[in-house]
Amino acid sequence: MFGSFSSTARPILGVFVSLFLFTVVSIPGAVAAPGFASGYTAIKATFDAQPQWKRIMSQAAARPASAASPWQDLVSEIGGEHPLRQLDAVNRYFNRIPYAEDSQIYGVSDHWATPEEFIRRNVGDCEDYSIAKYTALRAMGWSADSLLVVVIRDHKFKVNHAALAAKVDGQWYYLDNRASRLLKPSDVPFYQPVYALNEEQLSVFVKARPTLAASARAKPQNAASGHSG
Repeated sequence: MFGSFSSTARPILGVFVSLFLFTVVSIPGAVAAPGFASGYTAIKATFDAQPQWKRIMSQAAARPASAASPWQDLVSEIGGEHPLRQLDAVNRYFNRIPYAEDSQIYGVSDHWATPEEFIRRNVGDCEDYSIAKYTALRAMGWSADSLLVVVIRDHKFKVNHAALAAKVDGQWYYLDNRASRLLKPSDVPFYQPVYALNEEQLSVFVKARPTLAASARAKPQNAASGHSG
């Protein structure tokens, strides 16, 4: 199924630590999960739950607007193309960079690289690809709410993973460093989204309770009956 398969034998350190933090700092209230997380409810949390992403976003905010990005040629070349063409080009552009684990690159178990750092070193792991793809698409004008860096539990290979999810006309696609083509969630049913983030929000996914679903279905009926007569 996969093209350009890269090993993800090293779990993403911090996934389970972050999940613990989510239980502490999560904001009350559940919302509908994105289409790639069918059967799950999204619980919003603060960015303190993922300090590495918080660091990357703060560095991006401090970057001068005039600073040229390392992928400016790519942005100029495909900026006017169809959205799916843009996703495919961005996915292939960054997937050409060799994969390596953080312990090999930085001597630590987990490090989320800035896009500039990823490009400069010309090596990275799954979250580094995802962050760079997110940043490049934002530079092309994609809205933050159509893009999510997703941390995943891969039940087929028994590892943790990360990929960028992008939405086009209501359909979500994964831009995955393991695959040379865009993946629909149905292509990877063994991917369990754990949490997802962009510059606007961070959400953790929990199994939807049938009672909540039943309650949601009942509300419109109650509202309708309340207005009758």
